[in-house]
Amino acid sequence: MNTSRKWTGWGLLVVALVLVFSTSAFAVKSEDKVCESVARQAKKAIWDSMRETGDDLFCRKPWVKRLPHEFAACGLHTQTNRFGNRVKNKWNAFFDKVGGEWATIGARGISVEWEEGTIRGGFKRTFFGAGLGYNTTTVEVAKEGGRAEANITVCELDYDSNVISTHRRTFPNGKGNEGMTRRVTIENKDTRIYGVVVDTPAGVNRFEYRARLLNEPVRNDIGPVRGVADLHVHQMVNLAFGGRMYWGLHEGPKKSALAEEVINGKFNVKADGPVDAILQAITEDGMDANILLYATKSKMDDEGFFQLGGEGHPSYKDWPHHADRSHQQAHMSWVKEAHERNKNNGSNLNLMVVSLVNNDILCSALKFVDPYGNVPKRNSAGEILGWESASWGCPDHENVLRQIEAAHDLENKYPWYRIAMTPWHARQIIDDGDLAVVLSIETDKPLSGKGGNYGVWLDQLDVYRALGVTTMQVVHESNSKFCGAAPHRGMMQALQAIHWPRKSIGNLLRSGSTFNKDGNGYNGLGLTKQGEQLIDAMVARNMPIDLAHGSRRCRLGIMDRVPNGYGLYDSHTKFKRLMEPDKGQKNYGTDVLDREKEFLIMENLLPKYVEHQVLVGLRTASVDVYDAPDAKVKNDCPGSARSFAQLVQYANDSNLDFAYGTDFNTGVSQLGPRYGNERCFAYRVSQMKHNKKKDKHQTRPASEEEPMPRSTRIRIQRVEEIDGTNYYYDGLATYGWLPELTDDLVNLGTPGAEKLRDSAEKYLAMWERAYDAQPSGTPRNVGRPNTVEAGSVALGLACTKDNQCSSGKCSSLVGRGVCVCNEDKDCPSGFCNMGVDLRTNACQPLKANNESCAVINGDRTCKSGHCSGFGRCYEPDSVALGGTCYTDKACAAGKCSSADGLKGSCVCKADSDCGSKQWCDKGLDLKKNSCKKKLNKGEVCGVYGDLGHGHRCKSGKCSTKTKLGVPGVTKLKCQ
Repeated sequence: MNTSRKWTGWGLLVVALVLVFSTSAFAVKSEDKVCESVARQAKKAIWDSMRETGDDLFCRKPWVKRLPHEFAACGLHTQTNRFGNRVKNKWNAFFDKVGGEWATIGARGISVEWEEGTIRGGFKRTFFGAGLGYNTTTVEVAKEGGRAEANITVCELDYDSNVISTHRRTFPNGKGNEGMTRRVTIENKDTRIYGVVVDTPAGVNRFEYRARLLNEPVRNDIGPVRGVADLHVHQMVNLAFGGRMYWGLHEGPKKSALAEEVINGKFNVKADGPVDAILQAITEDGMDANILLYATKSKMDDEGFFQLGGEGHPSYKDWPHHADRSHQQAHMSWVKEAHERNKNNGSNLNLMVVSLVNNDILCSALKFVDPYGNVPKRNSAGEILGWESASWGCPDHENVLRQIEAAHDLENKYPWYRIAMTPWHARQIIDDGDLAVVLSIETDKPLSGKGGNYGVWLDQLDVYRALGVTTMQVVHESNSKFCGAAPHRGMMQALQAIHWPRKSIGNLLRSGSTFNKDGNGYNGLGLTKQGEQLIDAMVARNMPIDLAHGSRRCRLGIMDRVPNGYGLYDSHTKFKRLMEPDKGQKNYGTDVLDREKEFLIMENLLPKYVEHQVLVGLRTASVDVYDAPDAKVKNDCPGSARSFAQLVQYANDSNLDFAYGTDFNTGVSQLGPRYGNERCFAYRVSQMKHNKKKDKHQTRPASEEEPMPRSTRIRIQRVEEIDGTNYYYDGLATYGWLPELTDDLVNLGTPGAEKLRDSAEKYLAMWERAYDAQPSGTPRNVGRPNTVEAGSVALGLACTKDNQCSSGKCSSLVGRGVCVCNEDKDCPSGFCNMGVDLRTNACQPLKANNESCAVINGDRTCKSGHCSGFGRCYEPDSVALGGTCYTDKACAAGKCSSADGLKGSCVCKADSDCGSKQWCDKGLDLKKNSCKKKLNKGEVCGVYGDLGHGHRCKSGKCSTKTKLGVPGVTKLKCQ
């Protein structure tokens, strides 16, 4: 936008005469006076426009009006530009209506894009911009030309347009200082409006300028925080899966939220046993989903059990239970227990990653049999009037939004429960004594929109980002469009088949699995092309990436894709090394490894995890594990804290950063106790299984109930129960017992247990690296070249001319662009893909063997430096017989079975290619040759009339015993 005016010679003369005789009228006011004037004119419409824009972009929290975090989500990277520009446009429309009342030259909005203009002496320009809470606002003005002196006054205004602070910067008069910049930077403790006045004293000279306003997250100086982090919990699982998987609400009065389970339907039949289940199946339209889950998993194993019915509040005689896979374990009161308990020693929960979960396939199956769901409508007396979940659908987007709305509602109701938008915001929350809540997503069709359709997934990412989601998984139980999944548990085979039916059939025929497994049993699918785009988009948005559920190839692909040091974590996992016996260890007969398969951290992945500082969330499952190397805690109570201590020590000894990854409310059990009737849960279910099946494996050795130390007895007496449960006799029956588990691990002498008390800090440090590993997303070098130092702009950042780029060139011939590569040397680890237009170039990784390459000059794009004449990368003489090839030159021996450029395999060309014990059968087509074993004496080697078949025989001779024979009929045999 240009604010210059056309001035005639007569006009300038008139202005000059006026100024000569009335300079007092144009005297520059003090900054206080300027800001008083700005404050008087800053009307309610400005704040209304901000709130309307925040609502349009889903980033405003209306329940915290006039508080710092009302617009906190609007300050996230991708929203800053969108939010600021949209507010600016609304304000401009408003200012156009009120006209010159605002300034000598009408007021305008200001945001991240440069505003350009020219002011004649004695005139001014007023801008208004939004300063977002928990952000640092920078007002930047650069001189472009002219001789006039200029004053820049910045006025900070609160919600009531009161002046909070004033700031002034000055440009001296005269020529020669073009390109000079003045900045005012303010850290916002709350959301502010900023008035920016560019003012010139009386005179005939002009002042040419550019101005903009930037918002970036505040990087406060709060030091390391104390407390525990849980990287994965499904707090609102009752709202996921169409409301059909868990009984019990995440919030509300216990008498209704945790009431006795009832079978949904017209008659509200109690779920007391199989008879009632049959009664419903006969008399109702459909069957309660909990009955279906119970029928499929009615027996107990080390992953727990589905409990049919049962009483929670008030007696809690049936649930919560640490191994219950179908009833609420993270009610809001229990989350508060986890946050408040043992706060004095740092064992309390201070950071919780709430995973917004769904699987539309599982939901659809449950909804098919259960038309009602598990979320009832009750009257004031607690009587069920109907089923709220009856109308809920199964698409991921619907279920994720339902959980996000619930999280926002919790933040509205409970001041101590606060959704963190940046790592520094989270630091402030924890420093205030509150719980920092991080929102993540775990679905099988990530970033699919309404109705399960993907649409523009990048827009969907920004919608979730504006709603407070700051991290996510790119894959869940089945392959996503972005990444391959880690196969585990037999049920996932079926989910994969339903999700990808055609591909699954082909995979099943090739590898015996609906996942395309390789020879090691790992998923052959890694990071897809769209997955690479998603990872790049998350990096640009400073979003930590959760590696959980990714195939081995997927995880490696992500680690190789992100910048060095970028924030990565694996939110809920275990170690393969502890799922199988090491040399010299007894075989306990556990089948955990068979069940978990690829959903583990393998030993050959550990160096990459350490190199990339991947934060690991340790899963608190009640499963049996093998001893950690040089175990310090006796591993003789399977499924208890003694088992979990092995994971903690192994993570610690492997130099990993780690935290909890409890996976509460996930349909899998939690750690059991070490004392009482429920002690050593995994041992008891193992005994039941092995005794019944008479398994040949050795059953798990376990000690008798260990003597309770006096300190523990005293602690049990002092520890208050949580709704009928006690950690030492009931294990992790509720989320509230997480701090007690931490203390228990420390008291057991677990190496690394103390570090759990610093795991909230570990998450924040990892999150901060998502900002520090690459330049900020805010455009730094947008504008004219005279304000940008030559050679100072890195690839990918904004430019307007080629000479601004440190290497390569600017993508735009005229105006704004970004620095792109110009030749291969601009891309240290790849090549410069120059495309068709020769401007939108991009550095790309060198291509592996068999990837396509340009027919002309394609050698430069291949890792090997060789591109075949028909466009495939290859390493000369590198492919053994039977390996994939596209050209004869790739084969170490023989030739390629296909025409050049088409996919084939390396086959023999002569006997010498096959070794001394084989011969080369060239067939009829001369391409599909194969090596065959040389024939023994008496075996048929040809027919009479053929020549040169002796090479087929071990003896080297192929003939008939008689001298005569019928050509083409009489058989020749090896002699």
